[in-house]
Amino acid sequence: MSADIRRTAEFEDVFVDRQGRVFQERDGTCEELPRTRDEKSNCLVAIKVGGRYRKRFVSKLVIEAFGELIGLDPRMYHVMHKDGNRFNCKLDNLSLVKRSYSKEE
Repeated sequence: MSADIRRTAEFEDVFVDRQGRVFQERDGTCEELPRTRDEKSNCLVAIKVGGRYRKRFVSKLVIEAFGELIGLDPRMYHVMHKDGNRFNCKLDNLSLVKRSYSKEE
């Protein structure tokens, strides 16, 4: 498999590329999944798992698959879009911002 296409951490049959495209392998073929927007204009895909669909953010799938290239653990950060366009999920448009936690005393 090409280094530009990676398997996602959560799904064995789902792959992403650096351009933010998401593919799912079904019945021996790999098809690109259509992207949709939520109410905040985030880019989503619906992944079929056991007869049901699960929605996932494309930006998170891309960052999780290519996270080691950034050198950070994506679970500890928020995904940000450099150009402000949440539908642009290309790897070079994504960055990670440290999550901040408020402490109550």
